[in-house]
Amino acid sequence: MIHSVHSTLHLQRHSVAAAAAASLLSQGIRKMSQLHPESAEMVKMFKIGGVPYPSCASIDEARYLSRKTCEKFQLQEEFKGTITEMSVDTPAAAIPVTVYKPEQCDENPAVFVYFHGGGWTVGSRVNADSSLKYISSRARCIAVNVEYRLAPEHPFPACMDDGNHVTSWVLKNRLMIGATESSPVGIGGDSAGGSIAAVVAHEVKPLAFQVLVYPNIDLTYPYPSYKEFGAAEFILSEETIQWFRSQYLPNEKDRIHPRASVVHQPSFSNLPPALFIVAECDALRDDSYEYEKMLRAAGTPAELVLFKGLLHGFFHLPGHYLENCPLAYDHVVRFIQRHGRSSSAR
Repeated sequence: MIHSVHSTLHLQRHSVAAAAAASLLSQGIRKMSQLHPESAEMVKMFKIGGVPYPSCASIDEARYLSRKTCEKFQLQEEFKGTITEMSVDTPAAAIPVTVYKPEQCDENPAVFVYFHGGGWTVGSRVNADSSLKYISSRARCIAVNVEYRLAPEHPFPACMDDGNHVTSWVLKNRLMIGATESSPVGIGGDSAGGSIAAVVAHEVKPLAFQVLVYPNIDLTYPYPSYKEFGAAEFILSEETIQWFRSQYLPNEKDRIHPRASVVHQPSFSNLPPALFIVAECDALRDDSYEYEKMLRAAGTPAELVLFKGLLHGFFHLPGHYLENCPLAYDHVVRFIQRHGRSSSAR
């Protein structure tokens, strides 16, 4: 009798586990079917030749792979204008920046300071080169592409300090980069760069706008999308997210520091208008949903554009996302044109 009961319980547990596994598999298949064809093709390529960053033998290897991927999927679009390499001296280091000024530039052009993505650990100005050429040309604005310092050599808060110093320098030296003394200055960034831009918007004044492309706004990772799209198939996996965090935030207590997780800032009012560009099939999707709600509740203008079926990272791969990147960039262009021509900087 006892044997029979134990066997029944074992079978029940096995059935429950099997049902749970089948449910997860079904959910995974269903989520994969949500993918836009451009994302599905990216997943296929990653399965064949991709290497997750946590599997790399060193940080240098991870950075090499990141750079090669970005170079492979940049656009070779001619930029009509000037591209100038400059350096911003800060108390800690000289920060390289690339300044793009299109031939057809507004008389009083907006300035768009941009921070690339890469988990605060990989990536460089190469990530944002094509996107900023496109946006700068069509918005008729000046773009500043920032090479902030990376972890683990320079952990938190180094990149935040760099973001503040460079943005403050731009505000004080608009003439030097080809703008006017009254040119509105805005900021933006994707992923980790979005988290830098979000914090800079709290700490540097006055700014005319902020563009946050699937930003990471809470490094405790509390939102459902982390689990929903955290499988390796979606490329930015939970394992990769945690690996980035371990490089950037060696001290766990810093995860809730307001300069690391912007949701812990004391106030969300009197901030520049925000545009969120969001990928639907992204572990960081809900960060944007949450932060947009917080800004709106505090009276800060905010709008969110959701790109159905897209993965994290699409924004800096225009050579692959030939349909969706121009759509996303055009949203940014229109946002800059609206807010970069007003004098209501905050």
